Amino acid sequence: MKLSCLPVSYFNEFRNGKKSIISWAEEASRLGLDGIDISKIMIKSMEHNSICNIKESINNIGIHVAMFATYTDFTNPEKKKRKKQLMDLERDFETAACLGADLIRLTAGQNYPGISRDEGIKWVLEGLNKAEIISKKYPMDVVFENHGKPGIWDYTDFAHDKDIFLAIVKKIECMSIGINFDTANPVINCYSPIDLLKKVIHKVVSVHAADNMVYGKIQPVIIGKGIVPFNDIFKYLVSAQFNGWICIEEASGCKEKGVKEAVTYIKKYI
Repeated sequence: MKLSCLPVSYFNEFRNGKKSIISWAEEASRLGLDGIDISKIMIKSMEHNSICNIKESINNIGIHVAMFATYTDFTNPEKKKRKKQLMDLERDFETAACLGADLIRLTAGQNYPGISRDEGIKWVLEGLNKAEIISKKYPMDVVFENHGKPGIWDYTDFAHDKDIFLAIVKKIECMSIGINFDTANPVINCYSPIDLLKKVIHKVVSVHAADNMVYGKIQPVIIGKGIVPFNDIFKYLVSAQFNGWICIEEASGCKEKGVKEAVTYIKKYI
């Protein structure tokens, strides 16, 4: 297993210019990470030259981009906005490829009021089918996440409910799209991460190691201090011969302290 990190704790600093992707890459290198995750939220300009400059600087630091995290919103009830999401996919793949990312993370979209289960699943599959077609042009794996709710969304993810998530996974069984398994989102939705992991392990390409303080509510905490059963999760991953990226999702709000403690905690498992 290789270790990376998505520094959610720093997202506000990325937005207001107090932290750069380069300074994040340098911090990750000092911590001995194998790679870094980069979110669209962290990038100020999606222009090709800007992305190439980021990639060159990361290369000079000597660290790898494990995952490029998008927030695809395939379930928007407005047809024009769904169409735009599909058009934006090409740019997302281009950006991930330019960064040299191994993985590109996709999400279902928001659980907008009034969307039926069948309608939402249909729209998600349209997006994932489009992603699979685009992915044939790029040397990276596509991963679909059992997502929760990022700060930039108004609603939780449409596939946050495990039954809907599993229904979508069943539909993509034969597609070249894997799963990025988030360890905290099942807890937030009051079900067992181990039980869900066992149902989808055959499709899991990467893992978001995230923690939460309580059941039923989004309350991120420093990795290892919450209720996510990491010991059981990693025992199962080893037994299943999983050997992909473990991408820490550090969202405790503790910034450098949170990242450092999370890396130390997860390293003991890999």
